[in-house]
Amino acid sequence: MLPKIILAMLLVVLAACAPASTPSSSAPTPTSIWYVQVDAEVDYLRPLFNLCAQQNPAIGIVLVNESYADTRTVDFFFHWGVPEPETAQEYAAVLGTDSLVIIVHPNNPMSNLTVEDLRSIYQNSIREWNELDTSAGFLGQIEVWRYLPERAIQEDFETLLETPALRNPFAMLAPDPDAMRQAVSEKPAAIGFLPARWLDASVKPLIINNMTQEALSQPILVTYSGEPDTLKQNWLLCIQDVLERTR
Repeated sequence: MLPKIILAMLLVVLAACAPASTPSSSAPTPTSIWYVQVDAEVDYLRPLFNLCAQQNPAIGIVLVNESYADTRTVDFFFHWGVPEPETAQEYAAVLGTDSLVIIVHPNNPMSNLTVEDLRSIYQNSIREWNELDTSAGFLGQIEVWRYLPERAIQEDFETLLETPALRNPFAMLAPDPDAMRQAVSEKPAAIGFLPARWLDASVKPLIINNMTQEALSQPILVTYSGEPDTLKQNWLLCIQDVLERTR
């Protein structure tokens, strides 16, 4: 009997030492993979894509570069303003609004400009800050910043000033709003422009005296091919809701 007792005790010890089985914690594999492209003007939307995808584990988001070669393979294209539709099968929905805002360095004492002032600055007719307001005591040559001609916000800015193809030979080029904001935040004499949702404490917005907010406003759009199913509709509605709550 003794060997059997020893064997039974050994089995109990081995059982106690065996690792406990744990339930699988791996995330479900997405069954709906969507290719998403986003313009630099509305790149702040990126965190919302996965945030809203978390409501359904079936959704998988693949972000593609803005210069993605074949945009026809993109399920959703998020952008600023209204581009020309590429095909008759494309649909577009407005998710929210943004607006164009003129920015300067926080130490710049200027608080407002007229459209005429702005046009003169970007046409290189006004080159010094004290030409705009001698009483402000702000000296220095204006450092002008703009975007590449193909950027939607650059086109809108030129339309706003009613001066197509503005070309200040001394203007500095920013590839995107993030670079524009950083450049103006580091240059006390700089001036530039951003979508308002890019604003933070590192730059100072200026009021355009004779310009309505409606004229500065632009839609945040999503373009997609075909009617979206319920899964896609719910995802887009979630993004729209977050945008509305963070205006």
